[in-house]
Amino acid sequence: MSTSGDASWIGLEIRHLAALEAVAREGSFRGAAQRLGYVQSAISHQILALERVVGATLVQRTRGSRLSVLTPAGEALLEHASAILARVRVAQSDVASIANERDSVFRVGSYQNLAALLVTPILPRFRAAAGSTIFVERETGSAMQALVRDRDVDVALTQHPIEEPALAYADLLDDPYVALVPSSSLLARRRPLTLEEVARSGLVAHGPTRTRVETELAARGVSPAIRSRSDNNATIHALVAASVGCAVLPRLAAASSPGVTVLPIDPSDTLPPRRLALAWHRERGRSAEIEEFVSAVTRQASRVAAALAATSEIDARRRA
Repeated sequence: MSTSGDASWIGLEIRHLAALEAVAREGSFRGAAQRLGYVQSAISHQILALERVVGATLVQRTRGSRLSVLTPAGEALLEHASAILARVRVAQSDVASIANERDSVFRVGSYQNLAALLVTPILPRFRAAAGSTIFVERETGSAMQALVRDRDVDVALTQHPIEEPALAYADLLDDPYVALVPSSSLLARRRPLTLEEVARSGLVAHGPTRTRVETELAARGVSPAIRSRSDNNATIHALVAASVGCAVLPRLAAASSPGVTVLPIDPSDTLPPRRLALAWHRERGRSAEIEEFVSAVTRQASRVAAALAATSEIDARRRA
């Protein structure tokens, strides 16, 4: 295609940029159509129209393959398209709040348990200033980061690594991994446990933690017997209490419950702790609302970290 003059870019439309971003995210025209709620031919027409406007091929079509790859020109335009679309979404949210004459809704993404520990204690004061608050629970850190990237939430509790370039973040605390064992078992009398001991007793696999645990065990030549698996923390606790097996969870996900004993893992650096953070979109910046929320949650995280340290010290004294 020949390069067009600057005047031709006047015909560029937001929907063209949205189609390009969707193709890049999904890797295919079909996936982009599903993401945006269009038929596939509509995506093809919008990409073709965009290519005519900018005067360059943006998507490499490979015959016989469903995959679509951006050309260098497409990659260059995508960077600007994503920034433009992000600003449009912010404008849409701001105008909708004014048009509806309602309190702003502050949306928070969180893992199981963490909202109760880090967010709920600061909510009464924050709600008075910010209006309504909505929680969206997802279990994996990457899912949380995608929610912030796509502006489905304003802030989210997540963990390192922060994989989305569009995100800014504040570190909160380190959450060590612990073993959950049936209180009726001989293992419950030992403090602490090695990861190998937990594995040999049969593992109740915690979905979000499983890959990390099995990777560490494989490095030690240990292949655990998986007795059961679940993504739900309460189900994991119930399975351990029923003596189905043992589990490995982050400390903040391991609540005290009947029939379950929580033990430290030795050595403590066998599984490096998950590093929790609070993330928000860079395009939005540190608004007064986000500034207040981040500060309040950071202070609460410091209190929780102090409680964890005190518990660890008590455990160490018992072992001594």
